Parts: sequence; C-alpha cells; structure tokens
Amino acid sequence: MPKSNKYIRLYFWLLGTCVVLLYVFWIRVWVIDLYAGKASDTLTEIVQWIYPRFFTEKHRFEVTFFLAKADQVVFRFWLVLVGILYFYPCLPQPKENTSIDIRFCYYFTFLALFFTWDWYIELSNLYEARFFYQPVFLLKLCHLPFPTREASLGLCILMWGSALGVSWAGKWRVHCAVVFVGLFIVLQGYQFSFHKIDHHFALFSYWAVLMPFLLSGALPFSILPFVIALPYTIAGIEKIAVGGLAWFMPYTLRGYLRLHGEVWGLWVAEYTWLCGVLSILTVLFEIFFITVVWFRWAKWVFLPAGVLFHILTYLLMGVGAWLHPWWLCYGVFLWNFKEHNSFSKKLCNIAPNVKNSPHERTRL
Repeated sequence: MPKSNKYIRLYFWLLGTCVVLLYVFWIRVWVIDLYAGKASDTLTEIVQWIYPRFFTEKHRFEVTFFLAKADQVVFRFWLVLVGILYFYPCLPQPKENTSIDIRFCYYFTFLALFFTWDWYIELSNLYEARFFYQPVFLLKLCHLPFPTREASLGLCILMWGSALGVSWAGKWRVHCAVVFVGLFIVLQGYQFSFHKIDHHFALFSYWAVLMPFLLSGALPFSILPFVIALPYTIAGIEKIAVGGLAWFMPYTLRGYLRLHGEVWGLWVAEYTWLCGVLSILTVLFEIFFITVVWFRWAKWVFLPAGVLFHILTYLLMGVGAWLHPWWLCYGVFLWNFKEHNSFSKKLCNIAPNVKNSPHERTRL
C-alpha cells in the first residue's frame, strides 16, 4: 500500500475514534439536557436550526427515543468514515478515469427533467403561502427570502438548462453538473421550508452531488451503485437501532397503516399475520439491499422487490407515487456488469488487491 494511503487511513481511524469517544463521554448527555430544557442558549439555537421538530416531538416521546436517534446519527457518521477508510484504496487514479458513456449522461438528464418538470408550478403555489415560509438549513443561515414567481422561473430554467448541459455541453458538462446540483438542492430547500421535509429525491440528490466528481474523473462511476444502495441498509439498521424489535412485531406496521388511513392499508391492518410478514420482509429487504453491490443474482431479487416495496408503500400508506424517484434510479445497478463486478471484487477482498494491483480504467 502506498505510504500516502496509510496516512489517510490512519487519519480516518483517529477521526472516527475521537468522534465516538467525544460523543459517548461528553456530547450524549447534551441530549438529556435538551430534553429537560437545561441546555445552553447556543446549543438550543443550533438544534433549532438543524432539527426544529425536536421541541415539538419531545412532548410525544421519551428521552430514550432521542438518545437512540442520536446514537444512530453517530453510527451513520462512523459508517461513512469506515467506508472511506476501506474503499478509498479501491478507487482508480483520477487521471485514468477519463472515459464517459454518454448514455449514462442521457439517463441522468432524463431523470433530472422528469423529477423537476413541475417545480415551477410547486414554487408558484408556495409563493401564495410565503407568509408561512420558515427557511431551513443554508437558506436560514444565508437569510434567503422566498423567490418571486419570476425568480423561480429563472432558477428553474437555469436548472433545466444545466441538466441538458450534462449531456450536450461537451467539455462544459462538469460545470453544468455543478450548477445543476446547486440549484437542485436550493430549490428543494425552498419546498421543504413549509414544515414538511420528505426524502423522495434523496437517492437522486446523492447521485447529483457525486455527478461533477464522476464526470471530472475524480471518482469512478462504479462507486455509484454502492452510494445508491447504502441508504436502504442504513434505513433498516435505523429501524432496529431506534425501535429495537418493534419492527418485527405486527402492531408497528398496523399502527402506521391505521394512522395513514388508506383503503388498502386499513384492509391489510385487519390481518395480524399479514402485518407481521410485511414488517419482517421490510426490515430484511432494507438491511440486505446492499448485497446488490457484490452479487449479480441479488439484483434480480432486490431490484424487483424494491419496486414492489415502493408501490406497496404508496398503495397502503399513500406515501410516494407509482413512479417513485428511488426505484427510478435503479438503472445504475444494471449499467455495466463487467466494470461493476470488478469494483465489487475489490470491495470483497481489499487487502490483497490494494498492494500490487494496477488501477483500472473505469468506463460505464
């Protein structure tokens, strides 16, 4: 292993260890102070900015619920560090990752336009309710007002144009990808600034953030399936970390079905055994979805299951849509098996491959 790689891995080991120790021995108690209303004004303001629903939800849940949430946030951070620690040596050198399959850019552009074609209509409708505008995250930090209809139209046109540029702008496609991801995130932020945050575009947002690095050659395209699959596995782990074995019991899903009140959901809620089966299958599906990165057969099991999962979520709870953005991103798993399997083998057996194997040219 190159000496620089050893230093990078040591750095992430130390960073991960320090974060976990700080959380366990110092930061975790802040959650209890916040719940009891004894936290400092500075900490309260930070939490109000990051997690404004905390001060409402603390009247609904016990402190143990929020401690479990904090634990899983730190676990996610640690998991990302471990991913960087072990997967960094697998990445090809940037100078060798220069080949781009234009069909992949077409796919990205199509999804970008399909997901955002009605955003101007949505922003125009929200403009009527601008008095309820509560900016989130960077919008609040930068004190950005809600855009007028003319400004929204201009921002949407620029976003759509940059999405087209990813496919047809030639040497400027990286710049177009940067402009697109910036506008995509900002305009989502405006839509989330009315006390409702959803995760419909989460997977595509991760893909969009990576797109400038993929097009410039800083990252291999074959890392994208891992990035798309990981949120499913984290969601499954979070269910267990926060709820324990509750998601293996039928009453949990039954409660959600009755809460949403959809016709088919209420029908399923009448059958205890069906609620139990669906609950267990949901957790197992999410936890083991990551296997699509390593095994070709897993794609033909988990990808159809993913489509069915999102359709059932829409039918039983009214969450999402028939054409859910998450499963519309599944095309990245089917793009090029040869290169994808090459990267997957490196992930499965990093130690012997890193030392002497030459970096491969990655092409979708």
